[in-house]
Amino acid sequence: MTDEFDLVPPGPLREHLRRVLTVLAARSDGSAGSDLARDVLSGSVSLRTALTSSAYREVVDTGVGNYLAWRAERSADEIADAKASAAEYLDRSVDGEVRS
Repeated sequence: MTDEFDLVPPGPLREHLRRVLTVLAARSDGSAGSDLARDVLSGSVSLRTALTSSAYREVVDTGVGNYLAWRAERSADEIADAKASAAEYLDRSVDGEVRS
């Protein structure tokens, strides 16, 4: 068994990451993103290994590219609002109130 969150020190960021991965893993669409999340959460692969693995390269590159493009087009206020909305959505998703 490995420390699945080897890139992230214990604390709020690690908990946030766990919540994001839990939401992604709950998807039953068979996507590489949901597979990556399940593999990291189960401890079968560390986050570091998953993010650098050729098996997940396309989903990681696409996700990072989409985020960077989105962020470049937003003001600081829009980014702050998006962060607050995302945190609320994740809270509800983890609690089972939101279904994808």
